[in-house]
Amino acid sequence: MFAGLKNGKKGLTLPPRLLKIGTGFRDVAQPGSASRPWREGRDTMYVYILYSSSLERYYVGITDDLENRLEQHNSGKGNYTSKGMPWKLVRQFECENRAEAVRLEKKIKSRGIKRYLQDNNYL
Repeated sequence: MFAGLKNGKKGLTLPPRLLKIGTGFRDVAQPGSASRPWREGRDTMYVYILYSSSLERYYVGITDDLENRLEQHNSGKGNYTSKGMPWKLVRQFECENRAEAVRLEKKIKSRGIKRYLQDNNYL
């Protein structure tokens, strides 16, 4: 094994270089984000709401490339959204940065997507 600190759960020893915090890597997806590398220089993010008439359900998500993301949903690449194709874009919101987009997505989900749309006269 490696010389370094020991993980108490399984006795796994990791080298100290793997235990450094704040290494500056931005190519690892953050929890709750798309599983792809972060794209530098793209601050504008979009919160989008899709509707599936076959499931009669709404879906909300975040992306920096709305056209590509909608294509992914409608090609069956998403786990949940592959069941409800075709998905139609109901509403999109432009946000200045990822943090703002995450806050809006959380607000929409906590209210309920359909109720949020109704409350704001989007339906």
